[in-house]
Amino acid sequence: MLSQKLIANDISPALPSDSGMNAMSLMDEFKVSHLPIVEKGHLLGLISEDDIWGMHNQEKAINTILHQLKLVFVTFEHDVFEIVKIVNENDLTLIPVVDNNRYVGAISVR
Repeated sequence: MLSQKLIANDISPALPSDSGMNAMSLMDEFKVSHLPIVEKGHLLGLISEDDIWGMHNQEKAINTILHQLKLVFVTFEHDVFEIVKIVNENDLTLIPVVDNNRYVGAISVR
């Protein structure tokens, strides 16, 4: 249950209907380079600044590139060493936490 204690409650996820630019604004506000995409409590993927810059039009909705996004996350069962390993392997600035297939928050590396 260590990952539960690390969750940053101040980082809001993006919605698939959000534009790429809106997601970039959220990343800038939270000082991260990744953001969970969540719909109806379910994690759909993890978007990065590079994913957004790769969009042909950053004003389009994120859902246009959902199929390209990583689906990487941890659960409450992961300990801090496993979390660090996953973050490092995927070069992440935050990692979503999922419990019983529901998004519960994110752990920031900032």
